[in-house]
Amino acid sequence: MRVMTPICLTCQREMRVKKNDQRIVTHTAKDQPHQVWSGDAWVCGSCGAHVVTGFGRVPVAESHQESFGRATLGAVDIYPFPETHDV
Repeated sequence: MRVMTPICLTCQREMRVKKNDQRIVTHTAKDQPHQVWSGDAWVCGSCGAHVVTGFGRVPVAESHQESFGRATLGAVDIYPFPETHDV
């Protein structure tokens, strides 16, 4: 199955892969680390915008697991939107 390449909306160009297995850590509403996910980091060669996409169906690790600490090494922290936000 072919996966679509992300498109930069600003530049209207295809993005390129910057890093495979980019780890992100999601947090609960109370800012507690919750899950580690793995995806691919993409970058726009024109404006430098970054996105992470292509996550698996299940997290790499969850906070209650022994492997959680190791799985967070090199990961980027992602926090939930505040209760009120503009989209």
